[in-house]
Amino acid sequence: KTLTCFPGFQSAAKGDSTSGMHSLLSAQLKQKKATLSVVNVEALPDKGERLRTQVKELEDALESLSLAAASQPESSISQSATRTTSISPSCQQGGTILLPSPPVSDPVHHQASGLHLSQGYAQMFGDAQMHAFYGGKMTHDRLLAVKNATCEAIDHLHKSLESCPEPEAEVPDPSGIKVTLLAHQRRALAWLLWREKQNPCGGILADDMGLGKTLTMIALILAKKIKAKEEDQRKEEKKLQTWLSKTDSSIVASKGTLIICPASLIHHWKMEIDRHVKGGKLSVYLYHGPNRERSARVLADYDVVVTTYSLVSKEIPVKKEEAHNPTKDPEQVPSHSAALLRVAWARVILDEAHNIKNPKVQTSIAVCQLRANARWAMTGTPIQNNLLDMYSLLKFLRCSPFDEYKLWKAQVDNGSSRGRERLNILTRTLLLRRTKDQLDSRGKPLVLLPNRSCEVHQLTLSKEEQAVYDVVFAQSRSTLQNYLKRHEGKDLNSGNSFSSNPFDKVAKEFGMSQPVSGVPRQASSTVHILSLLLRLRQCCCHLSLLKKTLDTLELQGDGIVLSLEEQLNALSLSCSPSQSDSDPKTMVALNGSRFPSQLFEENSQSTKISAIISELMAIRDTGDNQKSVIVSQWTSMLKIVAVHLQKMGLRYAVIDGTVNPKRRMDMVEDFNTNRKGPQVMLLSLCAGGVGLNLTGGNHLFLIDMHWNPALEDQACDRIYRVGQRKDVTIHRFVCEGTVEEKIATLHKKKKDLAQNVLSGTGSTITKLTLADLKIIFGV
Repeated sequence: KTLTCFPGFQSAAKGDSTSGMHSLLSAQLKQKKATLSVVNVEALPDKGERLRTQVKELEDALESLSLAAASQPESSISQSATRTTSISPSCQQGGTILLPSPPVSDPVHHQASGLHLSQGYAQMFGDAQMHAFYGGKMTHDRLLAVKNATCEAIDHLHKSLESCPEPEAEVPDPSGIKVTLLAHQRRALAWLLWREKQNPCGGILADDMGLGKTLTMIALILAKKIKAKEEDQRKEEKKLQTWLSKTDSSIVASKGTLIICPASLIHHWKMEIDRHVKGGKLSVYLYHGPNRERSARVLADYDVVVTTYSLVSKEIPVKKEEAHNPTKDPEQVPSHSAALLRVAWARVILDEAHNIKNPKVQTSIAVCQLRANARWAMTGTPIQNNLLDMYSLLKFLRCSPFDEYKLWKAQVDNGSSRGRERLNILTRTLLLRRTKDQLDSRGKPLVLLPNRSCEVHQLTLSKEEQAVYDVVFAQSRSTLQNYLKRHEGKDLNSGNSFSSNPFDKVAKEFGMSQPVSGVPRQASSTVHILSLLLRLRQCCCHLSLLKKTLDTLELQGDGIVLSLEEQLNALSLSCSPSQSDSDPKTMVALNGSRFPSQLFEENSQSTKISAIISELMAIRDTGDNQKSVIVSQWTSMLKIVAVHLQKMGLRYAVIDGTVNPKRRMDMVEDFNTNRKGPQVMLLSLCAGGVGLNLTGGNHLFLIDMHWNPALEDQACDRIYRVGQRKDVTIHRFVCEGTVEEKIATLHKKKKDLAQNVLSGTGSTITKLTLADLKIIFGV
């Protein structure tokens, strides 16, 4: 049937292929969206309503055309699908953090034959043996089954909202808890209990960092153990018995909860349970260390077992091809398998669940293999980069059919308004998010916290520092220009996927392709540009950082692990045996320019160090026993700060990746409770930016800027959280006229994305682009 109902649509000739019609519709859709993006719709008589309607109709037509394409050869279908997913998403303004009311759910279409709807529906409820919807030749029946399963799942989720507790509905504190839950925690508990009666069982607790998610989850464990309703018990036992009937005796049923967290938090969980739960109410075992318990039956007897992501990744074997397919519970588990895999848990909780945001990594695949009745993801930052982060969480939750990557991309993450509606339903149903500044229906704050302010210290580099920065900047700019001459229009537009290179993570953020394999690394390589960018950021902090090799720990945040020589073959920093009259011992050569060597010594006060010292002196002079937390992404920078703290006579402690979990918690306790303890806590952004409670401090210094603003937000919430009694000040330091100002702009872009996704209206454009690089370097 010829499609003729869209304004401006030209009928296809009789001999035109479906793919040709698809291209024509895609072009019209792109044109309409472009018009929407540049026209002031408020000035139009209908406020742009007609244009938006046309966009929606074109999107629907393209979706219908995909079904029609099934009658063509497989190659045709493949080409059509490729074009469909390449349409640029329409950029809509983000809403508030409160999720909007759901739109009308997708209509359920009647289906023909092939994979029946009941099969797709069964898969949604966890049928372990169902096959993926995509794969092989996608016939008309199979494409129709995909659409039917999607509609059925969305309808089911939408209908479940009818029984969802009201936003301010509360349940009483569970028996056995020693503290009184705050109102927002009792409301969250009501929602958690509701989700454990739904399918999929569990969800995402995405409350803002510092709102007490840990205590809320402990309350859930207590409530389900002590006050679980009989029908819930029967349902869980029935599911466990189903597993046991299909498997050998190596599977052990448990009523316990498995908690998986970063290694830095394993002792924190036990301490929180000991602190907030009456003795004997919950038995806790830390599955950690070389002498850990190996018996599944012993582990199954505990109420709570706490382990780490790294240990799960190490013990559970995975196959890389499982990354994008729904996870199945195998009918048989070998008796020699890891103990964690041989227990059928009542629930599995992922703390700091953004650790599995990449579905391809071993950790992400491994946690999905665990058997559980309920699955929970806890994270204050469910979206850090793009919608792939959300897919990873849904895969862990086994939210079928959206736990299949190809279906997720085709039906949700496709840039269409229909896809955004489906995402909206998913987030409204499966995700609970409240923020610290949120108000309830009476206009009162969700949680009473002290005031928080942010001071941005605009700094001007000294004359000498600016001269060094200019040398590095000029080299970086030249490198980028050479790169553009060789690669623009080639690798950048090829659409080639990235391999698992060490610098891929950052290269992806910049929208760049990696150098061609086998080509010698030259100064104008992608990795060299990124290395120079990192050096520019270090110039803004302290010039002594330029002397240091870029070690692995410091570069993990940027995804670069190459040596200094490999990365900076065109930027040399060394003592200069110059033929000038100057003393060669006091001069340093940097890319042909010469500077006093004292600038590059740790005991030299850089502009940023001077500003930090000045603020710390002012805080000490108040005599109010105020404490500070200083955060850097580079441990080498923390060591430099420590040198100057010693000069001041300030007591300090350091938490980085070298501090073991037990020692870390002791240091946190000393900082929070001992008035004569450390006055300053030096904190590594990646090692200490999550999970720690540092409410003993009320000043936080972000002394350098990371590309990922979510990491910085996590660090800020170490001190601004439930339990803080003093007003909090966040200190940011930005050197004017440097790359740091550009990073601040990019931060806003990523934060807007995260909020848009959580409000159900987000687009998927997140990577830093080549245009961003051109802006940074003025090319």
